[in-house]
Amino acid sequence: MSLFKTLISPTITPTVVRRPDQEKIDAERRRTERSAINTILEEVFDSQCILLPGSIVACDLGLGLLDHTGIYIGQNQIVERNGDGNIRKVSITTFINASTLRTGVTLYAACANGRLIASPEIAKRAREVVGTDAGYHLIDNNCHKLTAYLATGRRHDITTFSKLASILDTHHPGLEWKSAKVG
Repeated sequence: MSLFKTLISPTITPTVVRRPDQEKIDAERRRTERSAINTILEEVFDSQCILLPGSIVACDLGLGLLDHTGIYIGQNQIVERNGDGNIRKVSITTFINASTLRTGVTLYAACANGRLIASPEIAKRAREVVGTDAGYHLIDNNCHKLTAYLATGRRHDITTFSKLASILDTHHPGLEWKSAKVG
């Protein structure tokens, strides 16, 4: 067979080389990804998640390079740990737009298999910690650590949004982030 026929032969299939940890990387991407295109489509087709008390929420920081998380407790209020370490109730607008780092564009909610993750227990835990101050540390005591505790009722030694997403996915398989709004 000529070299040309060999090159175009349908019996030759390209070999796809996958990294040994590719499945882990793909799962990580699925758990943490928030797509601008999906957000636009959800807004256009009015298919955003409707927030319920106890919803786990996130917004972009630094043009999407970082993340901020909290718990929606109803009546347009989110419990967050701010950069001073204070755990406070803030409006949705303040949550997504309180500093120059916060983009002020979209609020996302954690969903599992297309369904919003929310519970009265999560909202109750969030209300109970408002007004406390355990200090803030970008790595050791941040919003993700607080959100993980409020979402699960257990303390977790985490530092990143990715680790928070992994914990949430363990409790709610099929984790994804969808744009959200108040009903």
